[in-house]
Amino acid sequence: MNPVILNKRVTSFDFDNSTQQINVTCEPTYGSEGASSYVADYLFLCIPRRAVELIGQTAYDGTLAKQLNNSQVKLYLESVIEQPSYKIGISCDEPWFENCTYPPRLDTPSGAWGPTVTDLPLRQIYYFTPEEQAKGKNYAILASYDDMRYTSFWRQFELNTTQMRTTPLSEDFQPLSKGTPLTEGMKRMVALQLAHVHYGTSETNSGFNQIYNSITEGYYMDWSLNPFGAGYHAWDAHYEICDVMQRIRKPLMVANSGLPGANQVFLSGSAYSNDQAWVEGAFCTAESVLTEYFGFSPLVNTTTYPLICACG
Repeated sequence: MNPVILNKRVTSFDFDNSTQQINVTCEPTYGSEGASSYVADYLFLCIPRRAVELIGQTAYDGTLAKQLNNSQVKLYLESVIEQPSYKIGISCDEPWFENCTYPPRLDTPSGAWGPTVTDLPLRQIYYFTPEEQAKGKNYAILASYDDMRYTSFWRQFELNTTQMRTTPLSEDFQPLSKGTPLTEGMKRMVALQLAHVHYGTSETNSGFNQIYNSITEGYYMDWSLNPFGAGYHAWDAHYEICDVMQRIRKPLMVANSGLPGANQVFLSGSAYSNDQAWVEGAFCTAESVLTEYFGFSPLVNTTTYPLICACG
């Protein structure tokens, strides 16, 4: 069995008539290393809409992957709306949120306290209980769990004020990293907004100083960047959702082209599922492919828990 191959992205694929297999071309996500090829009996694209569209853009002319640009295929791919999402996590050396002027709710039974919800760009704030902390007594806070409206606000702080962008946003594959350290500007803005939320207008300055000085490290993640294009997805209007959910699992068959190998390419993931934004949706669509096309037995009773939407 071949190992898991990291730091590669699929850029094209084609069908080999002589072997009846799919030849997959991959290129490094970073660096200048040349393309590499792999052979598979079946190709499972467990990726969201944007990542599929990127393969269509980079596919070699005349290959099976070019069919991803077929108008009917694109119609089905575009049945979901890409919802941007942004997260900022910080670590503090003291639990200032326990004794602030307006503390969060700290009596929830789960491993995370909160959320505190605000109309500031932070949107939602989660505080992790001491049992979840490292032994170094750092206190982890998901300082911003943000989507849609304010993701562009935080993007302006990804560079310091004197910096210029050197990489096109379309080539910024930051979501494939483990997160990017906060810039000084972003750190200050996070601390300022947390102070507004937890100390109020009259104590914002003192609250800012306490929060800012307690931050030992922080990272952000912009899920709206390539190759994911969104933090989660939602169904668009004017689509027969059940039909899309059924047929998109064999995306190239949507084109009705009859090209050899088209029925050996599959698509699954939460984007085209009953449970968008949840890993449950990814599991269900993947299981539906295995049970319907490969004869696997379902893990649950699908009469009471359908894996995907049934047509008719």
